Amino acid sequence: MKKISKTTIIIIILSIIVITLTVLLLCGAFNYVKVEDKEVIINANETFKLNVKTNYDSLDYSVDDDNIASIDSNGNIIGINPGKTKINIKSKKEAITIEITVNYFESIEIYKGENKEIFSESLIDEISKTDISNENAVKLEDNIIYGLSEDNEVKIVLTLKSGILYQYKVKVIKIPLEDIKFKYEEIKMYKGDSLELDYDLIPENATCVPEFSIPDSIAVYSENTITALELGETNLKVVCDDFEKEIPIKIEEHIFATAIKNKDESIKKGNKVDYKILYMEKVIL
Repeated sequence: MKKISKTTIIIIILSIIVITLTVLLLCGAFNYVKVEDKEVIINANETFKLNVKTNYDSLDYSVDDDNIASIDSNGNIIGINPGKTKINIKSKKEAITIEITVNYFESIEIYKGENKEIFSESLIDEISKTDISNENAVKLEDNIIYGLSEDNEVKIVLTLKSGILYQYKVKVIKIPLEDIKFKYEEIKMYKGDSLELDYDLIPENATCVPEFSIPDSIAVYSENTITALELGETNLKVVCDDFEKEIPIKIEEHIFATAIKNKDESIKKGNKVDYKILYMEKVIL
């Protein structure tokens, strides 16, 4: 019997291996699907791409509840509404399921002193925990937030019994002053008189506090009252955060004081004066 050479044996073995591997490849024995994400947590209206590795030409993606999330043929997930559901990934030979949680997130601006409803009353009984990063700036009662003081970013996190999060980023801002309306366009006063200011803020719930000042010494401002000291003209300046306005002030001599002064000068010059009229004017003054 003729002896088979080593070379022939090696060729036969290699041929068997190649044929076996080819058959296995054709049968899909070496195909695989690997998903790096064991669980997905996103916010509503956010997109997340699954990290999937596979040598299949295509995979079938689906979601149990399409009211909570959606997924396309490339593994891109979109959060739709808060809740929990499952993402299914199927190949010809296997199926993988991934848990997905969709949380709620919203940015809110609220004026200092304002209140606003931020979620429905039906959610109140579902809340198991409430966290507020700055309780001096924002207060939450039931489903209503109150702006207490200015803050650029207050975080509110509500944890539901289901584990779903309702997250809010709240900015508390001042209500800006648009204008300040006085009862008069120009302030006219007599020397020595005092005037209590009468004005309206626009809007009336503006949160800044107006500051008044008079640059000249002919009048002074104190406790919402102007006192005229000398004759002349000046301005009442109003500042309220970024808002500024000036109101003209004109201080004149009192008409009776002017009349008496003129008559006193006439007396000194020797002119005749009706003393009865002078006496009455001084009493009136």
